[in-house]
Amino acid sequence: MASLEAAYGKPLSEVFRSFDETPVASASVAQVYFAVLPDGRDVAVKILRPNITGIIAHDVALLKVAADMIEWWAEGRRLKPGEVIKEFEKHLGDELDLMREAANASQLKRNFAIRR
Repeated sequence: MASLEAAYGKPLSEVFRSFDETPVASASVAQVYFAVLPDGRDVAVKILRPNITGIIAHDVALLKVAADMIEWWAEGRRLKPGEVIKEFEKHLGDELDLMREAANASQLKRNFAIRR
């Protein structure tokens, strides 16, 4: 959990009352762990897989080469593979931004809060 400690800039024991280092779920580019906050609340912590940004960058680069090759072929150009890869790359970037995902989840919670 060195990556998590690096992100917080302190040992996990100062951030969580307890942290189970066995992942409970896989979430596409990340893994999910259970933890308990100092105030006793149970939480799920989503952590990007090690080196995933580099792996994705490499894979997207390969896809761009393939798209360029397809665009050399007249029939391939009409498929617009370069545009497809750009869109794919954008969505992968969104998937890697866990802070944005957390903000969206908070907004969703507020949107569905019961009004009294």
